[in-house]
Amino acid sequence: MDLPQSQYAIEGEVLNWGRCRCALCGKKGKMGNTIKPTPQHPVLKIVCFDCTVQEMAGRLGISAKEAKERHERSMKTQERLVKMIIEQYEAKTGKKPPKNMEALSEIVQPGINWWQQTLSTREREDIEVLSKDEQKEVFRKAPLIPEPRAPMVRENHVGRNDPCPCGSGKKYKKCCLASAA
Repeated sequence: MDLPQSQYAIEGEVLNWGRCRCALCGKKGKMGNTIKPTPQHPVLKIVCFDCTVQEMAGRLGISAKEAKERHERSMKTQERLVKMIIEQYEAKTGKKPPKNMEALSEIVQPGINWWQQTLSTREREDIEVLSKDEQKEVFRKAPLIPEPRAPMVRENHVGRNDPCPCGSGKKYKKCCLASAA
């Protein structure tokens, strides 16, 4: 369940260059993950890479080495996913992606939602172990960005000051507007 941002606190801090101050250990280090807030614990926690690996190993009952490999594999796959979303955006719209992070986020979010909400954990893990080319093929077939909406076009609208379509050479308002109403 997602809580509105105003209803939860944030522990930890995102720093520059992919680093953070961890909410669990308090150290500065490589950014690992975030622990999402829940109604029982309405706090978003920013966690370093080492704490993310330790938490994952404990939760899954695997070694820290295996947890580190899984986490890195997951992050690489998600990087490829974002790159594929941007490629599809460029192909469908013919435009370069925006440099503004907020606008870029709007483009990328439907694909991220597909990854996080549509696929099960098992399906994500199955994709993560595929080769780079196989992952790209899966992503090409996925609904990563919505189809662009066609602009609404009014058909043959004649403005008051446009030439009259009857061919008289007069303005529409002085010629056929009165008879059309």
